[in-house]
Amino acid sequence: MNVIHETKISADLQTQQLQIKTDNVTGSNKKISIYFYQGENELAGGIAVQFPSPIKYWISYCSSKHRPFLTSPPETQEMIWGFLRTETGIRVECNGILVLEFDISLSSCDSYEYDKWTQNVRRVKFSDTDTASRQYRLVNPVTHCEELNVINAVNPNEQHAIGASVQIECKKKCVLFGDKDITCQMDGTWSSIPQCRRVDTAKSQLRKLATDDDK
Repeated sequence: MNVIHETKISADLQTQQLQIKTDNVTGSNKKISIYFYQGENELAGGIAVQFPSPIKYWISYCSSKHRPFLTSPPETQEMIWGFLRTETGIRVECNGILVLEFDISLSSCDSYEYDKWTQNVRRVKFSDTDTASRQYRLVNPVTHCEELNVINAVNPNEQHAIGASVQIECKKKCVLFGDKDITCQMDGTWSSIPQCRRVDTAKSQLRKLATDDDK
């Protein structure tokens, strides 16, 4: 949907990710500026993303100055930014890459109004100072990877949260082909899917490869 400034939209950011499309180059100094509300007028925080070089962020009712992202957003003209409230703060993605996970607390903020962040977000408003946001949508965020089902592995078939790492262990008389350590990525896919092959099968395949190389 197209962005309309100074108009509150319904958005449950505890369960939905607010995705914002921008088409600004780094160094343009344009910015995303959004405010969060619990009710019609009860402020529950806010965030701004400005496009100098490097790109910086500012957390309203917490920080008094703009800070560079610890993980640099990808330098492309078209960006999809994702904003999600967490139990302790805010999570920000850019083009599927996690660039900020900030915990709001007395020690991390230099504003005594940080307690506004303790409220749940039910509405969002694009500020009239927002010059970067073009379109937005609300989506259910990816939180887990699909069940990991490696045949002949001893690992249980269960879901794993984004960012989790798993070490593959094969059953007896089986050998690992591929990466032993794999990670659940931001898009809900695994970094790789290894295989656990039976020793007799693996030996047969290796002999075949050796025979083919001799031809």
